[in-house]
Amino acid sequence: MRIGFFGDIHGRVHKFHHVLQKVMEEYQISVAIQVGDFGISRKTSSSIEALGGFPIPVHFVDGNHEDFRFLWKAMKNGIIKEWEKNNLFYQPRGSTLEVQGVKMGFFGGALHIGRPQKIIKGNLITTDELNRAVYEFSQFSPEILVTHSCPAGIGVGMKGLDIHHWGVVNHILMAGFDPGPKTDCGETKHAMLWNQMTQRPKLWVYGHFHEQRVAEVDETKFVSLPCLEHYHEHVIWDTEKKGLLIKS
Repeated sequence: MRIGFFGDIHGRVHKFHHVLQKVMEEYQISVAIQVGDFGISRKTSSSIEALGGFPIPVHFVDGNHEDFRFLWKAMKNGIIKEWEKNNLFYQPRGSTLEVQGVKMGFFGGALHIGRPQKIIKGNLITTDELNRAVYEFSQFSPEILVTHSCPAGIGVGMKGLDIHHWGVVNHILMAGFDPGPKTDCGETKHAMLWNQMTQRPKLWVYGHFHEQRVAEVDETKFVSLPCLEHYHEHVIWDTEKKGLLIKS
């Protein structure tokens, strides 16, 4: 059996629905994992319902471009249970799930480069959320970890683009946050998670940077997924062979 992983979709649910059907036909995936910047909002929620939901279960983490006010209200009022009728499942920060015999951990959130950080119930990852994730993952030992961004400064090697320089300066550095080195950037909270995990995952999948890239640190393979543009930009995990198929 196979699991499909997909990058940022930024609210383009009709296109994602089309891509999902194509990948299902070609690779027979039965579950989809989306790595954040889903673009969840009242509008996208209504669009999914109008489509009749997704054909297979779609599990997603939050990125830095979600309607967080809507997301937190949905969690508080139990609206996310209604999403499940449409095969959409939100995975909160620090949550775990066993998918087709594969243990997976989820940890959303990331810094903004184009706007001020939303600190309270927003894109910013809190120390409490980090500590909860460290505890949950230590108990669960996920084989695959799904985040929106990657750890900063541990050797994954994501490079900050020159066009984002002033956004990083204005909204991250001058606001007192640390994106890590320019040639190895990401989330310092993810680096803390990495350093505190008692058992590290075999595979760490993330998006945020809108490019496809593979790197290895110690014995963990880090895979960055591009922004959703073409149906072949995804990765597939074969649960029986425990192997990764990367399409680009």
